[in-house]
Amino acid sequence: MRHAGKRRRFGLLAAGVLMLAAGGAGAAEATSATLRALDKVTTRITDIDLKVGETATFGALTIRLERCVVAEGEGAKARLAIDYRTAQGETKRVFDGWMFSEMPALNPLEHPTYDVWVASCSTS
Repeated sequence: MRHAGKRRRFGLLAAGVLMLAAGGAGAAEATSATLRALDKVTTRITDIDLKVGETATFGALTIRLERCVVAEGEGAKARLAIDYRTAQGETKRVFDGWMFSEMPALNPLEHPTYDVWVASCSTS
């Protein structure tokens, strides 16, 4: 019985995340996003401006903006694909999903050297 409560809470959380990702009432598709990237080794923070469909490089990361949505009262959410190029030249997908400007810890990039988060999305 103990696990049933945990599964139910997880199910409710997952449903909430899916509703946020889909964009609730008043959501508008954005055409571009500003992402903020941190190199944890050098402490360098960089703003990255991308249009939907564009790709940028930050250190050993390749970041692709697939979709961006702005919802009133919820902030911005961006669908990103992030690849990491290893020292051996291999490419590994390290993130594929939604990031939320208002809740960056909900679905973060988990990488020892880099951090990326959504600063904003724009419809213009």
